[in-house]
This record gives sequence, C-alpha cells and structure tokens, in this order.
Amino acid sequence: NKDTEEGVVADILELLRTVIAVDPQDAAELLRVIEQNDPETAVESTENRPDLAHLILVILEDALARSGNNQSRRPNSNQTPLIASAFGLLASMMSVRDYARQVWLFCRSSSLFDNTKMYTSSVLAAERVSGYYPITRSLLLFVQSMFTQAYSGMLVTLSEESPKLQTYKEDVLMRALRFVHTEIWMEHVGWRYVQLSERFEVGRLLGTLYGDILDRVSPTDPEIPLASISQAVFEALVLRATTSSINPLVTAITTST
Repeated sequence: NKDTEEGVVADILELLRTVIAVDPQDAAELLRVIEQNDPETAVESTENRPDLAHLILVILEDALARSGNNQSRRPNSNQTPLIASAFGLLASMMSVRDYARQVWLFCRSSSLFDNTKMYTSSVLAAERVSGYYPITRSLLLFVQSMFTQAYSGMLVTLSEESPKLQTYKEDVLMRALRFVHTEIWMEHVGWRYVQLSERFEVGRLLGTLYGDILDRVSPTDPEIPLASISQAVFEALVLRATTSSINPLVTAITTST
C-alpha cells in the first residue's frame, strides 16, 4: 500500500532526525553505516554510491511534486508527515559536518526554492486551506539550520573551506531567504489558523532567523563572509521596507502589548 509505505518512510526519517539531534557527534558514523549497509548503495565504487543527503532530497522533491499537483488544493494527509520529516532530517544533517556539505551541494542544484517550479509554493498554499502548518514550520527550521551552519562554518573552518563552497552556501541561503520572505513572512499574518499559536510560532521562527542574521553578520561590512545575506535582510526590513514587510513586525508588537 503506497500510503502505508509513505508513512513508514516518514517514520524512518523522523527516527533518524531524532537520533542526530540527540548525539550529532556520533551521527556521522551512523549515517555512514546506513549508506554502506544499504543494498542499493553498497557498491564497490564509493564514487558511484548515491549520497544519503541526495536520497532524502529526492524523496522530498518527489513528495512536494506529487502534493503540489494535487487538484483539490488540500494537503495530502499522507504526504504531509513525509515532507515535514524530510525537511526536519535535512535540518538535523546540517549539524553533521560531512553531510552538511552534501546538503548544500544538492540544494544548490535542486528546485526546492525555485518559484518557477511552484511545487513548494503549492504545498504551502494548501496548508493555508487547512489552517495547519507543519510543513511551513519544518521548512523555516531548515532555513534556520542553513544559516547556523553557514555561520559556524565561517568561524571554524574558513581556512579549510574552499571559497567556491562558501559561495555556494551564500547562493543557496539567499534563494531560501527570498523564498520564505515572499511566500511566508509577508503573508503569514493574514492566513487562516486553526490554532492561533501557530501564527505566533511562524512569526517567531522568521523573526529569530532575521534577528540572528543581523546580530551575527554586520550588514555594513561588505568584505566579510555572508555580508550579502545580512545586507539583503537589512534592505528588506529597513532600507527598502514596504508595508507588507513591516506589517508582521507591527502586528507582533501590537498583539503582545
């Protein structure tokens, strides 16, 4: 049964996410063992062996495509846990250095944050119909993990990391930020919520992301790594702010007083 299979895969991804979150240092060895023991990937040449990160992204993009083609415009109850679990596992893998690099490289060549494909946008739009937002929240946590990894990598391994990889990170992160700013930040206040707390949670996740970027990376120093990311956020919220970009901040202030 296809629905049952998707549920099993979602459970496996969620289990891996939990294991990595509990012990990121030993997670790399666990993930390598999984790759080596998988009969589909255990081939003689390691160069030809598919990466686990790539496999998860393939699962995610396939689920997004099938859910995005749903004519009812309502989220598929079986694919929602699969998509949310895949985003969650990718976010956890960002804490494992060897696999974080794979996630960055595969995200760069994917259509995950490509508005022209509309798959991710369609799935997020379907959540607005239901009023529940597990995929939106897991996507935001993934983007947060991307920035956290990029920033920590900038501090610890800048001398060891190739300039090309740093450029790839900034490119992927910029696309992700543009996507969530347009698709979520500027619109989320007016969405339908079955649980009002989710509106505050979505706003909190994005507010934390923007705050971390501006706090850790100065938007006034163009010479430092990730400066373009900080400058983009500063321009969107301050220099070139519009009513749509400021309204979530105003709403958060007025509803908390």
